[in-house]
Amino acid sequence: MRGFAKVGRGLQDFLAEITLSLAFLGRLIVAVGGAGSRPGRIRWPAWFSQAERSGLDALPIIAVTNFFIGAVIAFLGANMLTQFGAAVFTVQLVAVSVLRQFAVVITSVPLAGRSSSSFAAEIGSMRMNQEVDAMQVMGVDPFQALVIPRLAAMLLMLPLLAFVGMIAGLLG
Repeated sequence: MRGFAKVGRGLQDFLAEITLSLAFLGRLIVAVGGAGSRPGRIRWPAWFSQAERSGLDALPIIAVTNFFIGAVIAFLGANMLTQFGAAVFTVQLVAVSVLRQFAVVITSVPLAGRSSSSFAAEIGSMRMNQEVDAMQVMGVDPFQALVIPRLAAMLLMLPLLAFVGMIAGLLG
């Protein structure tokens, strides 16, 4: 009987998480619609600051990681393809693997781990210090001031960082 109770609690927690995630998504869609209908209220300095923090500050990490991934693929591919007499295809192996898959994945994982955890910690700290409540009292929508600039920065910077990752992977 205990096993069923444990499964029931797990399912209940899972459904609660889905409900909270959908509520967050709904609030985000409403806030993005509000920002789109009133572009004069967009806080552009916050957008550029977040883009710099999440994108430009991650450039060295992304470039070095993709460079070494490209070098490892070239080294291992050359060794393996030499066994089959197809060493001339090493360049194509590196180009296809880096351009199609590895650069984007290797870019998104550090970006998600580095920037997203930083965003969560920063907003969590602001909630603990009641800064989010103070923003609401002042009439500032926390989604407009905190969530949308971070989301926009991530959406804008990911393709640029993926491109840098592709170039670094090919150079590796």
